Amino acid sequence: MDAELLRVLTQQGTGRAYYSLSSQAPLNPSVGMMWYQTDTGQLVVWNGATWQGFFPQMSGASAGIGGSGTTLGTNSSKLPLSTLVYSYGLGTFDNVTNYRYTAGVTGYYRVDAFMQFQMTVAAEAAYFSIYKNGSQYSTATSLFRGQSGSQTNSVMICDIVHLSTSDYIEMWASASTASTLASRVQFNITLVARG
Repeated sequence: MDAELLRVLTQQGTGRAYYSLSSQAPLNPSVGMMWYQTDTGQLVVWNGATWQGFFPQMSGASAGIGGSGTTLGTNSSKLPLSTLVYSYGLGTFDNVTNYRYTAGVTGYYRVDAFMQFQMTVAAEAAYFSIYKNGSQYSTATSLFRGQSGSQTNSVMICDIVHLSTSDYIEMWASASTASTLASRVQFNITLVARG
């Protein structure tokens, strides 16, 4: 958190700043003192008995497939979301090894994902799934019957997923015809409520 913002938020009429930037709670806090918990990312205030949170800690990430895409097979496989757009809050997105978002706080997360794919035959289906902790959670299907040859189609999936701390989300996909190219994939996840 910006030190100037903290100064503005916490400056009292006495000219003393009533805030602390630390992972440890300040000793002998006075009522109204603010503490920015550097380990959790929360701003809290001492009410005389306990530390009360000001803002819920938000958490989320956005990632996609880089380069020219990835080829889908007829068996579902994890999508290599190697291009990290952003990651904030307590969760982490691994765009190097596991291509997954790991929750840093228990709560309800909104997952929005989009996949554009190139079909190689006139009739084709693509399956786009959210996986939670290695198991299929929800799936969207795109069925397309068009002209023979290369056609572009897309599928989108949106869902609310409850994650506990250290649970993870991955995106998986398959197609009815091997060698279908997933040319574009975008994945977004946002904490919408704690609990």
